[in-house]
Amino acid sequence: MIDSIGYNRGQNRGMAYVPVRFLKPLMELVAREEDRSPSAILRGTGISPKILRDTGSAVTFDQQVRFYERIAKVSTMAGTGFRSPSAQNFPDQGMMGALMVLAPTVGDAFHKLEQYADVVGAMVAYHMQKQGNRVYLGTRDKILLSPAAHRLVAEENLAVWKGAAIAIPGLEGFLEEIHLDYPEPRHGTLYHELFPEVTIRFGQSRVAAILSAGVLAHPVRTHNPDAFLKIEAACREQLARMRPTMKGLVEQYLAESGPAGWHANAIADDLGMSQKMLSRRLRTEATSTKQIVETWKYRFALTLMDQGKDDREIASQLDYANRSSFARAFRNWSGETPASYRRNSVTPRRSAG
Repeated sequence: MIDSIGYNRGQNRGMAYVPVRFLKPLMELVAREEDRSPSAILRGTGISPKILRDTGSAVTFDQQVRFYERIAKVSTMAGTGFRSPSAQNFPDQGMMGALMVLAPTVGDAFHKLEQYADVVGAMVAYHMQKQGNRVYLGTRDKILLSPAAHRLVAEENLAVWKGAAIAIPGLEGFLEEIHLDYPEPRHGTLYHELFPEVTIRFGQSRVAAILSAGVLAHPVRTHNPDAFLKIEAACREQLARMRPTMKGLVEQYLAESGPAGWHANAIADDLGMSQKMLSRRLRTEATSTKQIVETWKYRFALTLMDQGKDDREIASQLDYANRSSFARAFRNWSGETPASYRRNSVTPRRSAG
């Protein structure tokens, strides 16, 4: 069975850099709502309750990913991400939140979000693009997550966007649409309640907030030049301390290339080294190209299942000769066939609440 989670460009396997104060409130909420102990909630994440009790401590990106996968698995609450306490309170977003509310304009705030989201352990990368009279602020998971964890992260980010709209006066009036790359869940009304004046579209090609282009020049009333420069310097210093692992560079390539490029020779070529050198570097991190690619194929297969794709379509996208080959691979990954996986799901993943 596959049980390997990777790192994005900028992560270091041993580095503890995600403050636990971003995780602790969500863990406590789920433990309370599910009537389970913190130890039970954190099982398999590599995070102990003792670590979370120390609000000044931090965890690695790997542990953070496992944490979100675990929360998505055990929580039965509708819209768990919306309820994340730290997401609901924008000032809790640490240096990144402070940098945005102190920026000269909303455009500056968005640019800094693109640059420095990693300093608060963001699970997504942000990308801003202007098209005509609209601005698209899109997000992409740094690592291929399970469908349930992907939706959890998307919902948490929507709560952050709502908090930002409140913290930056006038911002909410520029928000026109929200696009989500998954089908509307059974608790879809929660999305509309959070953004009652905004058009929400499910089943789109990406997760994005779409705003009027006029927002970029909109001044941030809480702008403070001196504080803004000091906090940006601190963000820049923290990013400089984050060094990439080879596994992280491979994961970054996989995220950018898509399944068609998920081959050892293409990966090595992109990284400017021989396959032998790549294998040697990955062995020092206790992994291999095959293990990383197989993990991504498994995650991607789950995503395609969530979208209602059949085995033949999934086999084609993942470059298997036929659906039987894909079924064998899926059994190696998960311990069950695609059919039994779908059958044993308590609720369809595309609408699980």
